[in-house]
Amino acid sequence: MNALRLTAWAAAGAAEGLAACFAAQFLSGRNRSAARLHKVFILCPLICGGVMAAAALLWEKMPLLLAFSALGAAAVHALTDLTDGYIYDSAVLVSFAAAAVLRWFWQGAGGLVSAFLGAAAGWLPLALVILLTRGGMGWGDAGMMAGVGALLGWKLILISLYFGVTAGGVCALILLLSGRVRRRDALPLAPFLAFGVCAALLCRYFPVQRFLGEVYF
Repeated sequence: MNALRLTAWAAAGAAEGLAACFAAQFLSGRNRSAARLHKVFILCPLICGGVMAAAALLWEKMPLLLAFSALGAAAVHALTDLTDGYIYDSAVLVSFAAAAVLRWFWQGAGGLVSAFLGAAAGWLPLALVILLTRGGMGWGDAGMMAGVGALLGWKLILISLYFGVTAGGVCALILLLSGRVRRRDALPLAPFLAFGVCAALLCRYFPVQRFLGEVYF
């Protein structure tokens, strides 16, 4: 039964990754090249399927549904940022709506408080960076993490930010040192933030508990 459950969630994650590709294409309103579509259609379902299979080992019931929703939202944002350089407000609003429904069903009014705290924890750090750098980062990134944070809760979204920003910084440094980008070149951050979400979903027993206590949605 456990193997069947993991297989079912892997299949659901793969289907979600495929749906994210179509959603990103719909939001952009323009066609992609066949080569780009081919790469995206292969990688996104594989990544989402693998993450959901692993997440099914760590989470159950409503937390797993919240993880599923957060992963789908992160995938859509990563794809639109890669292809359009833009994060769509309509997709962020869908995250908020999903968080409100799922958390109300699971936790009642307290769930809405958890969603608000998660959204604030996802939005505020990036908003401060944007203000301090005077637009060095887009507000869409802050909106993305607010919507995903409403689904994940404040602890998991902070872990997501840590992994995502760290991965983005390391990648940017490597590209700068290799001469592939210049200091003023813009790099899409949403794919790295999506990586952070994936990492956070798999870190229930990560040593971060030493600082944040029990990790939960």
